[in-house]
Amino acid sequence: MKAAWLLLCIALCGGFPPAIARAGGSLSMPLGVDDAGAPAPIYDDPLAQAAFDAIGFDFLVYHIHGEPSVADLGALVTLAESKGFDFLVYHIHGEPSVADLGALVTLAESKGFDFILNQENTPPTPGDPSVYNRPGLFFQPPVDFMTVAGASLRFRGLIYDEAEHWLTNGVYVTTGGGPFIPCFHDAEGETLDQAYAGNLANLTTLMARHCAGFAANAQAAPQGNVSGPVTAVEYVFPILS
Repeated sequence: MKAAWLLLCIALCGGFPPAIARAGGSLSMPLGVDDAGAPAPIYDDPLAQAAFDAIGFDFLVYHIHGEPSVADLGALVTLAESKGFDFLVYHIHGEPSVADLGALVTLAESKGFDFILNQENTPPTPGDPSVYNRPGLFFQPPVDFMTVAGASLRFRGLIYDEAEHWLTNGVYVTTGGGPFIPCFHDAEGETLDQAYAGNLANLTTLMARHCAGFAANAQAAPQGNVSGPVTAVEYVFPILS
């Protein structure tokens, strides 16, 4: 098993409720597995399943490329029943599908685990310059998509994947195609302070328009007062700039 396959969730899950401490230790931070780059899905990998059982992971980051098949969903159901993880991080590939999300909600509610949405590899769209300050291209969750997610008490929130890469290297840094295009804010010609303020302003507007209340929930999380879904950002260290 490649060491990179194990994801120690620090910044990503800092806003989520702590997991129960494990026997013989004092770890209170959720610990999970990311199957990105794995030679096989976890449900087809006995060694990965053994590690899951031995360590007692709290969550699974599960990648489905393209339309999930009946076999994929059936295997995921079996895995949920056998491993009993607390939550699933679902990476969206391509245009967000309300139908796929509805199937995920049904699965999560019937099997008793929470879910988080990660927008990795969704198509970035131009921000409205009448709304945002010198916007670039970024994911703007569709209203109907977020409505379906938000209607479920199993929904924990939305993650923007590897956002620091996009800020420094442009929106195509994780997909390997296209010229440099700014993400949340076009900071060309600005000072560092101006670039910071521009990104902060656009992100604040984005959250208010598409994820109302999520930021406040995240800010309350360290005090243990989470009352609903949060927004979070996956940070990758070191930054590959």
